Amino acid sequence: MINSDKEWKGIDKLEVFFDERGIIGYGKHIKFLRNLQSLRSKAVAHRKNREYAKEIKKLNFLDLEKKGYIDNFIEILQQAIKLLQYLYLSFQNI
Repeated sequence: MINSDKEWKGIDKLEVFFDERGIIGYGKHIKFLRNLQSLRSKAVAHRKNREYAKEIKKLNFLDLEKKGYIDNFIEILQQAIKLLQYLYLSFQNI
């Protein structure tokens, strides 16, 4: 499977898996997962702090000022659905 001495973890392992199987077009989905993971980490660290919005802005992932929490959450769910559709279609051919 993953031929390396390195201990691959989490999203890196998924990325290597896609690459080794010749699956294409996964870059934007990996980026989404990394952003989501980073958002989760920032939320835990700053959830009751004014700095949370600043941290989110740094991610260039969500736009709280223009969209607000609900619309941003909807966008996250839509991207997650696209990821699931991509996985479904990609694994049909393996």
